[in-house]
Amino acid sequence: MIMKRTLKSFSAIACFTLIAFTSCYLPGSDQYKIKSATADYVSARLNKGEKYQWGHLERKNGCHYDGKDCKYAEVYYVVTTESGEELEKKLYLLMSEHCDSVYEIAEEADKEWNSKKYPSAEEVKELIKQVVK
Repeated sequence: MIMKRTLKSFSAIACFTLIAFTSCYLPGSDQYKIKSATADYVSARLNKGEKYQWGHLERKNGCHYDGKDCKYAEVYYVVTTESGEELEKKLYLLMSEHCDSVYEIAEEADKEWNSKKYPSAEEVKELIKQVVK
């Protein structure tokens, strides 16, 4: 009986540990650093009475840009205006390889930041149009 309880306790602890370590927003993780950089950027640009709410990290991938290993991230967030209107927004971040530094942040996508291993969504659509003609 004691052995079963011990195994159940161990299983619960192991499950919790697995969830905690696979969570993407643990302090020190790349995702956490991206979220912090986004919060700092957005908070500095809010008007009086506006509030910021984190949305989600859509894509994070490694890339090589301007001679550096970088991480490219697309972040979604919501700004609530003083009147209560919710504006869905998106940021594009180019960060150092371990997300310790922000190289650039933009509100519009920069195709040069995207990984060149695979074509962008726009390039795929254009290829399909050319083939279908």
